[in-house]
Amino acid sequence: MLGKENMTHADRNDPSRERATRDYPTRSRLYQCRICSGYSAIELEAKEMMAGTRKSFRYFECPSCGCVQIAEIPESMDRYYKHDYYSFVVPDFSLLQRFKIRALRFIDLVGGLSTYLRRLLGRHRGLALIFLYHRFARDRNVYILDVGAGAGKTVRDLLEIGYKNVFGIDLFIPQDICYRGRTLVRRCDIFSVDGRWDIISFHHSLEHMPAQKAVLARALEILSSDGCVIVRIPIVGGYVWRHYREHWVQLDPPRHLYLHSLKSLRVVASSAGFDVSEVFYDSWGFQFWGSELYRRDIPLNDPRSPVVNKKNPLFSASQMREFERRAQLANGAGEGDQIVAVLVPKRN
Repeated sequence: MLGKENMTHADRNDPSRERATRDYPTRSRLYQCRICSGYSAIELEAKEMMAGTRKSFRYFECPSCGCVQIAEIPESMDRYYKHDYYSFVVPDFSLLQRFKIRALRFIDLVGGLSTYLRRLLGRHRGLALIFLYHRFARDRNVYILDVGAGAGKTVRDLLEIGYKNVFGIDLFIPQDICYRGRTLVRRCDIFSVDGRWDIISFHHSLEHMPAQKAVLARALEILSSDGCVIVRIPIVGGYVWRHYREHWVQLDPPRHLYLHSLKSLRVVASSAGFDVSEVFYDSWGFQFWGSELYRRDIPLNDPRSPVVNKKNPLFSASQMREFERRAQLANGAGEGDQIVAVLVPKRN
């Protein structure tokens, strides 16, 4: 945050600052966007509602690039990633799950997947993620790095389907995770990783990282010349963001430090040496029922939540189906609340 006494002459004459001050004259604070360096006076207070502490955190929205970001990044983020944080839970690998993965591998190796079968299996979110890698890496020998891998479910599934050179990293797991005699996920960040990688993925992890440009710049350094970066993130600008604002479930304070717009994602990607080559929406009904929970002051881990109680009394089965239907319509209209973006190195 910049106080008026700390502003230079150039700051005071910056067009984005003038616009923020003109549009929001009642605000007394100005924030400088960490993505585009513009100024914002658009504040909102949001509560931590995943664990239900209800502690408030201040966010601001940049009127220039559209990025919503936390005003002050907490000094120690570890306290907000407890051992039971959802991505740290050891992933289920039941006989049914194992069968699905093995069947998918067999069908693909024998003759490839028909369009109908791919669409049918792709309705399962976990398998849809496998298809995403398969789309960019038919060769099972490619090198894949998953950044922010948590307990390693995605990495494990990729190994099971036949990818040989996959590896995960996560700064917040308590210790390295091993699987079948090999390190599945290492406790570190991307700056501690070397080598050359054909695919580097950030599945709902980039929004947790303070140094957005530096992280993507490091990804470019270790990316192979014809590789790509897959980024899955919440996105602002759609219906749910406009409708729920501080109650939007994907705001997730204080863990989500940056909630990008399409514009701000392109800005930070370009500054790190990437072009955004493709974007598609993959949101689901969670954006509606999760935000409804928060608007009613009900935490995500509350016994009444669908996360805890699949037969929850808050939303009927028909309501849950309607949430999913609305999510698919939102995706088709470019109004969903999360995207998959494919980043490729800029071509000189």
